[in-house]
Amino acid sequence: MGKFFGTSGARGVTNKEITPELALRVGYEWVLYLAEHYSPTGVLDLTIAHDNRHGAQMLAYAAIAGAQAAGAQVHFIGCASTGVMCSYMKDQGHEGGILITGSHMSPERIGIIPMLGDGRYASASMTDSLEDRMGSAKTPCSCAQWDKVLPVDHSRGSGMAYLTSVARNVDVQSIFPRHFKVLLDPGNGTACLVAKQLFERLGCEVIMVNGTIKPVPDRKAEVRASTCTEAMSLVRTRG
Repeated sequence: MGKFFGTSGARGVTNKEITPELALRVGYEWVLYLAEHYSPTGVLDLTIAHDNRHGAQMLAYAAIAGAQAAGAQVHFIGCASTGVMCSYMKDQGHEGGILITGSHMSPERIGIIPMLGDGRYASASMTDSLEDRMGSAKTPCSCAQWDKVLPVDHSRGSGMAYLTSVARNVDVQSIFPRHFKVLLDPGNGTACLVAKQLFERLGCEVIMVNGTIKPVPDRKAEVRASTCTEAMSLVRTRG
């Protein structure tokens, strides 16, 4: 099947190199790997989330199907940023997760990222093992019995849990009285869902550009001086 996994998941062109079939296999094999190494007895809990790119939800649903087939209890939090997913997964004590995201790559590219329950990306040795399993298994051989296929938990409130987690880890009482004026440019990405609320919760006046979530951003996703001219200008002119 070739080499898919690099330093941060499997990445490529949506629905060409990164397909629902691949997402299903990753979901299935990642659950079996986690079960062997982190949850040898009992039901394994897996968080799945996706970003706002074209095809991201499709791939997430495929990964969900694979994880369910392997017997996992899937907790689907929908469209969420990496920080939100990691915070939720860790707070809930889940063994692992899968994040479907293109991060800062161009809009046609996306990634499938296996994650551990503490928020770390799977290591190279783990994804090498995962890739070996996917290449050697011709057909699934450890599927859950029909009455052990668990319904998906469509979890809500992960964004609020993230805001609460951040507030626990910063000095809100020192920040709030200073009433910072903050410019946010989330690049039409998943941070649109939580960033403004986060800084307002810290007492900031928020100016936002590119703040509407879109599958293709209004500026290039890669953060460079050449792509953030509007934000740079507003920082100077709006104080």
